Amino acid sequence: MWLPSRPCSFFLSSSLVTGESEIIRLGELSPSCLTVSRDDAAITAGSQQPSWLPAVHEKLAAVPGTGKKTGENAVSIVIRTVSGRAALLDRALSSIAANSYESKEVVIVYQGVDERAVNDIRSVMDNYPDLVVYLLQNKTTEDQRAMNLNLGFHYSTGRYQAILDDDDVYKSDHLQTLVDALSATANVWAYAATSLEVETDGITQQKPFPENPQEHFSFKRLLASNYIPAHTFLVDRMRLPSPDYLVTHPQLCRCEDYYIILRLAFLGEPVFCNKVTSSYSIREDTTQTNIGVVRRLEGQSKGTRDGQWQANELARWHTSEKIIDDLKEQFLQKNYWLKDFLSVQRSVK
Repeated sequence: MWLPSRPCSFFLSSSLVTGESEIIRLGELSPSCLTVSRDDAAITAGSQQPSWLPAVHEKLAAVPGTGKKTGENAVSIVIRTVSGRAALLDRALSSIAANSYESKEVVIVYQGVDERAVNDIRSVMDNYPDLVVYLLQNKTTEDQRAMNLNLGFHYSTGRYQAILDDDDVYKSDHLQTLVDALSATANVWAYAATSLEVETDGITQQKPFPENPQEHFSFKRLLASNYIPAHTFLVDRMRLPSPDYLVTHPQLCRCEDYYIILRLAFLGEPVFCNKVTSSYSIREDTTQTNIGVVRRLEGQSKGTRDGQWQANELARWHTSEKIIDDLKEQFLQKNYWLKDFLSVQRSVK
């Protein structure tokens, strides 16, 4: 189990079966035990807490909202977001609400310290009274996207696990397609094709996603680069070798989903559903998180920070590349015979 570089605090707002939402704040305090009850999605004390999760919680208030109990085969969808993206989040939640698969819950992880942004997210949540929605806050100004995923996974209660970035959307049959695929097989994970949505100067164009496989999953191709977007796959958590198998390396500031996908591929081949069930969004401005980071590093956006900040961020990116390369190498060392069949490129793409 990896440890985060520094503690973080966050709160949880959950739409419970009683029809109320509760806010929990977790601080940088001494270790204790927290779990999420699979019966009512409430926080309870009991089992051993993972070392990457902050410990002590304090209930602050209740927030209006309603929800309904999810079934035993529920899908948990983790959405990460930051300040100023309420409209994008609303679109993402709308696409989840429109999905034909009914048994689902959403775990929103907000990274930031802006209480106005928190209130904006609550307002968006209130637009979907029929969804079971949780809100967690990672109170940091650092880029902790990997930690945010881990927080979301920890508070997910469904059998199936999904990820949706706040600027991407599902089509109405996305979840049902993937659940059906896993139900018909013994595979641990499944994924579907996606389309590309490119926004330039306020104009949006739908295009084919260039990385879509045409026929089947390719392990060799995955080792070379990540061609499977995070929002396209679904995992059956009951088939994982351990409850925390999906935990990604918290030091990753990029490719945190690639780390998960590689580890899933190490378990076995996924089911590939050759139909477009989602849309991958690209906006050529700094609201696209990776594009924004790259441009700041290159000094192309307003408010560029000093040279030391750029050097630190570049070092973090190089660390992420090494973590991914090391993961590949560890797998190939254990399965040395694969090297005779695969020509694996080092470096993240």
